[in-house]
Amino acid sequence: MFNLFKNWFNCKNIVPGEGSGCSWINNFYFSIVKYFYEIIAHFYHSAIGYTSVNCIVVFNRLMRNHFRLCILYRLPLRSIVVLYAACYYGFRCWAAGSIAAIISSSFYSTYMSTIFLNANWEQLIMMNYEVDPAILKPFLPKGTSLDTFDNRTLVSLVGFRFLKTNIFGIPAPFFGSFEEINLRFYVKRTVDGVERRGVVFINETVPFKAVAWLANKLYKEHYISIPTKHAISQTGQTREVQYDWKMNGNWNSMKVTAENTSQPMVAGSTEEFIFEHYYGYTKVNESQSQQYMVQHPGWEVYKVLDYAVDCDFKSVYGESFSNLSHQAPHSVFLAKGSAVSIDWEREDF
Repeated sequence: MFNLFKNWFNCKNIVPGEGSGCSWINNFYFSIVKYFYEIIAHFYHSAIGYTSVNCIVVFNRLMRNHFRLCILYRLPLRSIVVLYAACYYGFRCWAAGSIAAIISSSFYSTYMSTIFLNANWEQLIMMNYEVDPAILKPFLPKGTSLDTFDNRTLVSLVGFRFLKTNIFGIPAPFFGSFEEINLRFYVKRTVDGVERRGVVFINETVPFKAVAWLANKLYKEHYISIPTKHAISQTGQTREVQYDWKMNGNWNSMKVTAENTSQPMVAGSTEEFIFEHYYGYTKVNESQSQQYMVQHPGWEVYKVLDYAVDCDFKSVYGESFSNLSHQAPHSVFLAKGSAVSIDWEREDF
């Protein structure tokens, strides 16, 4: 317990975000978790005969890189997230009664790979609209440029199922499955001669306030929480997928009817352009941007037979996009989706 406060006071005069990136608040959380592990080690010592020293060595090795990332990012909330992960797996390993359970746990593999989120994104509707590039300039992160297809600048209205959500390998209680509807556009950034193609989210809609709050606080995203729902059905050779979201007392909707059999995307197609963007970019402010990686296999798509959209773009996304309420989409897709992972680490530029 003495070390807990010693570490805290040793760092209390360090200004968050300066120097090496170590702030007193991050060290405070770090010390709390270290003290928690000392307690767990005591349980191991009493229950199964391992020495406290051996247990602490193992636990410290597990946590070292995770807390290096926490201190690097200089954000107390991230330390709380890792604290939650540490408690969850600490008690699980204690109950299992074996040091081997720690090494084999998904927490160990997650900390080694720095994956923040794992989930399934399924039944993705993409309604793509051609827009004047000028309306996207206020949303464009510094250091990126617009990515176009056949000299067309596109924004996509996207609806999908967010399923089996895990944070650091931990199932998200009560918030593991929900609908997301977002509006996004496409950008690129060249790093060391290599082009990194990605997306920028103008708005992301989910039904849970906790999910929106966490995403906005952790990564400065643009989530809002409003009522959502979905309907998915299959009849004979076709399937229908619909997403609805309620804004200012009115329901918006997007719906497609498609063939039941999915096919690989055609190389060079609009579908490939839309789906094959594996970076996310965030405009933090006028002088700072962030980049992160989204990992998933190539998606198969269903042939769309019919679609319908009823969206008040002005109410949901602002005056700049009001014309889209009366504009037919450039293209409409339905993708099967897959498991997806999002990196914990974000690059500032």
